[in-house]
Amino acid sequence: MTAVPDVQIPRNLDDLEDYSKLKKMKPHVPGIVIFADHNRQLPWSVTYHAVVMFADISGFTALCETYSHIGQSGVDQLTRTLNDYLSALVEGILGSDGDILKFAGDAILAIWRVGRKFELQNEFLKVAKCCRDIQEKCGEWETDIGVKLSVKIGLAAGEMSITFLGNKEYRHYVELGPAVSAVNDAEKFCKSGMIVISPDTWDYCDPNFFELETLEDGKHMQLLLIIPSKATRSHSLPTHMLFPNTGENISNERPVSPLLAHLSKGVERAQMLSIDESDASVRVSSAVATGSSLKSCVEDKFKIGNRFGKLKKVVTAVTEMKLDIALRLYILSPVLKKLDDSQPLEYLSEMRQVSVVFMNLVLDENREDSAQILQIIFEIVYSKTKSMHGSLNKVFLFDKGCTFLLVFGLPGYKHENDCAHALMCSGRMKSQLDKISGVELVSIGVTTGTSFCGVVGHPKRHEYSVIGRKVNMAARLMMHYPGKITCDADTFHKCRLPESYFLVLATKAMKGLRNVGVIRQFVGFSKDEKTVAKSIGHSDLPFLGREVEQSMFCDQLNAMKENQKHVHLTFSGPSGIGKSRLLDQLLCIAEQTKLRIISCQIELEDSSCPFFLANHIMKSLLSHVDISEDVQKDPFLLNTIGVEQADYIYLLMDLFGVKLEAPDSLIGVAYNETLKKQEMQRKIAEECMLHGYGTVVLIDDAHNIDTSSWRFLCDLQSMKQCLIILGIRPSIIDAPSCREVIEFIEAHSVMLFDLGSLDKTYMTQLTCQVLDVVRIPNDLDRLIRERALGVPLWCMELLRDMMEKKQLFVVQRTRSQTSLPEIIKDVTFTKENTLKPHACRHTEEFGNDNRAISNTSDPYRLLEPEGQQGSRSYGDYKVAILADGVNADDLPVPPAMKEMIIARIDSMRASDQLLVKCASVLGQNVRRDVLEMLLPKAHRPKLAIGIKRLMESGVFECSNTVHAVDEMNDQYTSSKYRCFCQNEDALIQFSDLKVCFRPRFSNKLLQEIAYETLIESQRAELHNRAAVFLELLADDCRRKLPYHWLCASPQRDDLENRLKRIDHKLQDTDAVITMRVRNTESADYIGEDKTWALSRRRGRRLAISFLPGNITRLVKAICEGSASVDDLMKVIDELLPLQDNLIYHWDLAKKKENVLSTYVETISLCLASGKLEKANSLILSALYVYDHSENQQEQFEWKVAELYRLQGMLYLKNDQYDLCRQSLTKAASLLKFHGQTSPSNSSLKMMKIWFKFYLSSKRSCSSLPDQLPLEHGYILSDLYQLDKECGFATSKFAHALTLFLNAKDYSVCIHQVVVAYTAVIECCLEQGKRGRAEQLFSELLQLCADNHEDLNVDDRLMIAQICTRRCKMYLFEGELCKASVAGEAAKLCGNAVSDKRTICELVPFFCFTALFRNEIRATSNILKQLNQMQMTDCTTESPLYWIFCLETALCGGSPPADVDRCLETLRVAVMRDPSAELTLFGINVVSLWFARLGRWSEADVWSSYDRSNRGGDLMFLHAFAEAKRLECQLLMYCHSLACQDVGNLHLLGFLKRGMQRLKSQLGKFPVLIPRWNFLSAYLCGILKQHTKMRKFVGKALGACSKQGHTYEKEWIQYNTSQWQKQEESAEINKVWIQKQLGNSASCINNSPLYCLPLPK
Repeated sequence: MTAVPDVQIPRNLDDLEDYSKLKKMKPHVPGIVIFADHNRQLPWSVTYHAVVMFADISGFTALCETYSHIGQSGVDQLTRTLNDYLSALVEGILGSDGDILKFAGDAILAIWRVGRKFELQNEFLKVAKCCRDIQEKCGEWETDIGVKLSVKIGLAAGEMSITFLGNKEYRHYVELGPAVSAVNDAEKFCKSGMIVISPDTWDYCDPNFFELETLEDGKHMQLLLIIPSKATRSHSLPTHMLFPNTGENISNERPVSPLLAHLSKGVERAQMLSIDESDASVRVSSAVATGSSLKSCVEDKFKIGNRFGKLKKVVTAVTEMKLDIALRLYILSPVLKKLDDSQPLEYLSEMRQVSVVFMNLVLDENREDSAQILQIIFEIVYSKTKSMHGSLNKVFLFDKGCTFLLVFGLPGYKHENDCAHALMCSGRMKSQLDKISGVELVSIGVTTGTSFCGVVGHPKRHEYSVIGRKVNMAARLMMHYPGKITCDADTFHKCRLPESYFLVLATKAMKGLRNVGVIRQFVGFSKDEKTVAKSIGHSDLPFLGREVEQSMFCDQLNAMKENQKHVHLTFSGPSGIGKSRLLDQLLCIAEQTKLRIISCQIELEDSSCPFFLANHIMKSLLSHVDISEDVQKDPFLLNTIGVEQADYIYLLMDLFGVKLEAPDSLIGVAYNETLKKQEMQRKIAEECMLHGYGTVVLIDDAHNIDTSSWRFLCDLQSMKQCLIILGIRPSIIDAPSCREVIEFIEAHSVMLFDLGSLDKTYMTQLTCQVLDVVRIPNDLDRLIRERALGVPLWCMELLRDMMEKKQLFVVQRTRSQTSLPEIIKDVTFTKENTLKPHACRHTEEFGNDNRAISNTSDPYRLLEPEGQQGSRSYGDYKVAILADGVNADDLPVPPAMKEMIIARIDSMRASDQLLVKCASVLGQNVRRDVLEMLLPKAHRPKLAIGIKRLMESGVFECSNTVHAVDEMNDQYTSSKYRCFCQNEDALIQFSDLKVCFRPRFSNKLLQEIAYETLIESQRAELHNRAAVFLELLADDCRRKLPYHWLCASPQRDDLENRLKRIDHKLQDTDAVITMRVRNTESADYIGEDKTWALSRRRGRRLAISFLPGNITRLVKAICEGSASVDDLMKVIDELLPLQDNLIYHWDLAKKKENVLSTYVETISLCLASGKLEKANSLILSALYVYDHSENQQEQFEWKVAELYRLQGMLYLKNDQYDLCRQSLTKAASLLKFHGQTSPSNSSLKMMKIWFKFYLSSKRSCSSLPDQLPLEHGYILSDLYQLDKECGFATSKFAHALTLFLNAKDYSVCIHQVVVAYTAVIECCLEQGKRGRAEQLFSELLQLCADNHEDLNVDDRLMIAQICTRRCKMYLFEGELCKASVAGEAAKLCGNAVSDKRTICELVPFFCFTALFRNEIRATSNILKQLNQMQMTDCTTESPLYWIFCLETALCGGSPPADVDRCLETLRVAVMRDPSAELTLFGINVVSLWFARLGRWSEADVWSSYDRSNRGGDLMFLHAFAEAKRLECQLLMYCHSLACQDVGNLHLLGFLKRGMQRLKSQLGKFPVLIPRWNFLSAYLCGILKQHTKMRKFVGKALGACSKQGHTYEKEWIQYNTSQWQKQEESAEINKVWIQKQLGNSASCINNSPLYCLPLPK
């Protein structure tokens, strides 16, 4: 066998792209279109023998009606239900090689074609089996709303034809023939679940295979059953017969040519096989064909029989014509735009308000030229629909006759007045169709409402359809009111056409529809073609704003009058922005001059009339020239265009209102009529411009100008005596209708100016103008400013809607009425001159009198209430008031405003529309990275250009614009064009384009309405994708936070890492055990207290003794790698907005479990960061979400338990202890926690707990109870905190012990281990079990050091708090060495996490410890650190720093702050809060300071501030303050004795009582024993009791040695030696006083000491 050359598919990327688009287009058209000869002249028909199936869905109308009452989501649910059902039907049809011709809402027309008539018998059997399978699968289809769907099927076989209609822009096809008529009749006899066979089909049925039942007409038969047979020979050639050599090559799975793949299925199957695009070289098996080309290959192979005689022509036609170009003609334009933009199929579907037109034509069945009639009808319908921006969706000739479905308002064709366009188009179509011979009756139904617009069907075969209640209603109106144009109430109200255009009809009952409302007949259409342009609308009210635009116009006007160079102005802006009002004002300005004025407003229908604007301008120019009746011989025209062009004057006959024929001299002459006409118009216009001072041309709605007139404008803009002013919409700039548009706009003599919104300051006056009032309520003024956003038409629509709904009233007031109703007390006045009319309006002087025939109604004046028309009186006045109970904030957006915004969205490019809709899911503020993830992959590269383009058009603006207004240099430059993102990383470089990272919708209404156009399933999908991406962003932040702040479980390591950690722990344990036997002299510090060494006994865990020097080493290991609190708070501040967005997106994605999880995380973060109000709000919202969940599954219970637990913690922070316990009890119940939650203080129970705790220390870890879940641990720790605050010691220790006994696996949850140890240590210390607390503390340090990588900031803070408490405890007990070590450890932990609260809590104890040990440098360092914290955070401002600076000075050191500043700051603190404990201590420090300096009066003044009650137990600082006060009083008493001042001799009694009071506190604060003994010795010295003095000095020195009280010991020894020398006190303390007054900045450890003076 000769090898066949491989057939190569071109590698050209363009060809591959075309092939990709072809694959996307194929499912939108049937197989008959794919294989049609698209080169034939239209109309043309093709005839087939086929089995035809008509499947009609029963219950569809009831389904639409039911879903329509659900709300906005109803149509989405309808579409989902219908698509599921249709997919099942289509799957069955395609599976049996059927070809679906059309989808008709609730019906499907499918065919099975055969080559010869006799093949119909076997083909019919296959189709019958397909129908039975469909009925078995889809006969009873349950929906989620209780409506059952079923299908009734009509079958027919025989001859049918397909007629192709259309033009160069759009094509369609209709089905005709006996088989089509027969299947229509058969379907009418069907009932739900039936299969009915037409009578003519019996010729092709073998009765041996079917069980049938005759219907009532005696002709049609119902198919009941198919009788199985052993074998049935099919005369249809199976697919495998096309490849007889299956054993050689077909088994080899190599891809085949796409064309041969189609042909291999035969003409019967329309679906084309796809190939892998990545394989550019596709080969054809040698067993398939022989020859040198694809064409010969196919021809040779398919010459099997006469059946394939026509296939050669099909192959030839397909190969000669590029299929993708042909298929585009059969697909609706909105769909093509999406496909060209590579948008996914789901983005073709959306919810939108559309106007639906169903038109039924009854044709003369006896006409033989039916194809020609259909072509004429098609051309009329298409041209009229296109001219009014409508879309021809479907044409079909079954069930309801010849029916056209037209839709107004589809994507890309949206107009704010689609209702009026639909009615006017219907009128014009009917007026022309009624004149066509062969059309007997035309019936049209028009409805308006929100419908689903998108793709329905199956992925392999689908069509773009419009589905909804309004679609059904339009079809019903068409059939129930024959020969009329009827509309529903919504269309009537929204079209804003005069009421005289309508007649009210009797309402008829319609199948499946309820509450149809008032039905009206539309009779207001004009049967004559429009020949006169509409004038620009005029208003007599003063013009507001736009000073810059008026100034620009005046400048260009003066330049033209002076024959200077000028530019033409083009004002671009969306609908309603005020272009028409601006052009009206410019027209008024121009009319004050002697210039020729030509103005008009181009309407949408004018765009389909060639030379419409050009003719209007030419007529206005020629109105000043006398043209003779014999136009062809007029001298002016001949001189202007030239005598040689006289034969072409007939082309200008529409300018002169005469009918001219082409002269015989032009017969056989080839010329372009359009170019000739344009040339003559240009010459005539140039000649006319020379007469007069100049011409001003003002054109409103210039985007509707036809192509020929754009060419004429391009010619005009080069004429010096002409000034052109255009008002256009941005859509014509983004998508020009012709190249002349680009040529005109980009010309150097044309300036394009973007017309922005009016300044909001004008909105009050505009409102008063519209309502014709002089005052409006403040609420209304605020509503207009917020909703209208400076758009005049939006303001008018808001007011119109409120007036129609009786929410706003205009009332008459007289000047004598001084009192107003309560509702309008707060009013905003406006100047009355804003209501006065213009002074004059000149009549046009140059024949532009078409203003008289235009609609002169004022577009900016609302209809006044009945009885008040024309009642304007400036003696009296009107005011606007809101109706009772109307809240301006609750008013919905008027439908007309929505339509204008949707029209603006539709005017964008397809990619920009997709970008806007995806961005609307994110809210008003958008993140570029999130938006990128929402877009389909094919559109992500276009994101940068899209954002830039939308910012330039004003849709987006930088979210930082508000903060960067001052950066604007150009007063005419709007901030919407610029990005103010400060972070350079936030800008993406796209070629030379920088794109904003955080754009935002400049108009929130646009965002909201763009969001509404998405169907529910699209929203849910987009929200889900946004949430998934935001979760990734949030995870980056979450990893930096402690897991328990997120109520999450700790991250578990893999097995390998776990084993490595166990090995490291074992090594560390061996090292520590070895360290235990070391000589204590090798430690960093050897204390005098032999009790420091811990017990060698091992408890329930490895209890290891530590020396003091080892604590610092362990704490440093614990602090390694710690994050600061400030950094974590910044992470929380960054994470909380993401969490809020996640709640928003998960909720709208309907992922309730994720919503609750995110709520829990966010609430926990708010509690951790102190945002209690937000936490409370989130808790209430989360519980509301759970309570209103459809199914409260058990999987949600633990989340709800977390919510109650967090609510309890919130109550605890707010000191609401009872509510806290209630919430924690609820949480424990949901978590099935069986422990005790009620409080207790029982002594007996406490003994049992201690006994249990003692036993637990003897057990091994394996004998402990099972570990509690992690959530139970959180509950226990929270209950512990609650009982601690409430003072329930027994239950507190019970919770601590339970948590401690179950926190054995520290590698899983080290945080709960730290919590458990901390709680038990605290309980041990409170119960006096100091030895046990020391042992537990040792274990905790070792565990934390071994697992420091798993510790978080809270764990380190708890260790810092334990160390601070130990420092405090050791300080009070006088164990200064241990206090110093504990204080240093607490300082290390506090610095590691940079926690200000920990440092502030530690400072008093650390400073006292350091000063007592004479460590001045350590004191200064921590004071500097404290001052730095206070400078960076004003919330930590306290007198603590200044007090201990002064205390350092008293001890002889050099404080880091100036003493005078300390005194001044403390004076302010005393005035602010004199009763605070810290302040009272500071008062006594200052008193002592002045006493030591000998400034007795100031010392006495400060002493007078001390008003504290000295009875009862003294707090720590009170005790220290008492010591300072006693020293100060001793000095004052000594001074009084020296000065013999009898006034202070009474102090002796106070001194003795004070000494007794301080002595009573020595048991509680042993660290004061040396000070009390020394002060007692000093008192004895003053009283000359030297024996007692020496006794007290000895006790003081002994206590100092025992406690390690270095400073006190040195001070006592210094004073004792000075007392023995009996020197003068002034001389003794001279060095100390000079140092303090000099206040050296350096810290000196060997500082001079102060000597307490003795009297002589």
